[in-house]
Amino acid sequence: MSTQSETIGKLVGAIGAAMADIGYVRGTGTNDHQRYKYTSDEDLTAAVQPVMAKHGLAMLPSGCDVERVEVKTAKGGSASSVHVLQTWTVAHSSGEWMQIQMPGEGRDSQDKGTPKALTAARKYALRHLFCVPTGDDAEKEAKVNGEPDFSQFVSDTLDRIQ
Repeated sequence: MSTQSETIGKLVGAIGAAMADIGYVRGTGTNDHQRYKYTSDEDLTAAVQPVMAKHGLAMLPSGCDVERVEVKTAKGGSASSVHVLQTWTVAHSSGEWMQIQMPGEGRDSQDKGTPKALTAARKYALRHLFCVPTGDDAEKEAKVNGEPDFSQFVSDTLDRIQ
């Protein structure tokens, strides 16, 4: 299986131009139950979709591997944990294309595990393809022993630009 067209220069140029136009996407989602804010699929799509169209880009699902596992919940019930590996074709109006893959996971006690997994895969594919900063850093909350808010590299970079 081929993973890209013979040339991808125009495609990569359009992705770079889109990156410049998208910028930071602030999340508006709130999980009241677990008390955190996040960038929703809708937040990301609203910022990315018009810019993709402007630069002649499209992202189409082209394959998906799905695995479903029954798991016990914390309260003793059961839920489906669905893991997907979604393949996307990123295409440009020039005819150039490439494929990317992104995993996703969703857990639900009813019928929403697969849609959750597919949404996660799409959201993170868009986020990583266009290097979209959102402030949603899973490792940010994992500070131990009074570690600084930023790595030394980031702190040094901020010092240089301020």
